[in-house]
Amino acid sequence: MSKIYQKTHPAGENAGFTLIELLVVVLIIGILAAVALPQYQVAVLKSRVATTMSAVKTIAEAAEVYYMANGEYPDDDITVLDISGFSGCTTATAGVINCSDKSRFDLNSGKTKWSNAEYIVAQVWQGEGYAINYRQYLQHSPYRPGERLCVAQTETAHKVCKSLGGELISGSSTDYKLP
Repeated sequence: MSKIYQKTHPAGENAGFTLIELLVVVLIIGILAAVALPQYQVAVLKSRVATTMSAVKTIAEAAEVYYMANGEYPDDDITVLDISGFSGCTTATAGVINCSDKSRFDLNSGKTKWSNAEYIVAQVWQGEGYAINYRQYLQHSPYRPGERLCVAQTETAHKVCKSLGGELISGSSTDYKLP
């Protein structure tokens, strides 16, 4: 039976890859990985920010409904807000929600009482630290009513804030105003 599937050199040796050919292939794969990994990190962070933006919008809308009904934002008790869809999340302290995907929502934005809040802030994590603070100012905030900010903490975060249509606020190196 003839060997029709086996290539042979004229001298009768089996054909194979040379060390140089294998090194070139490994080099090409390394270059592609070096280009693709940063883009992958941006895509993952952008996905987390999009999920966070949706959650913050839900919280802000619930806070505005409460404000319209009661004339003020709630005190430290966020359970009075009609918010759902936060699976895997727990309320750690008054006004703070921690989620298993390492996202964190601070509903009183550092104020001592929720009723004094100006914005809702969500921290979006990348690796071991947070990369982006996403801020949604409340409609009755005296500072920036209804505005949204993307505050970048890393180089990847800057790319994400820009890709969301953010414009760098003059005089700031980290704050992007979102449309």
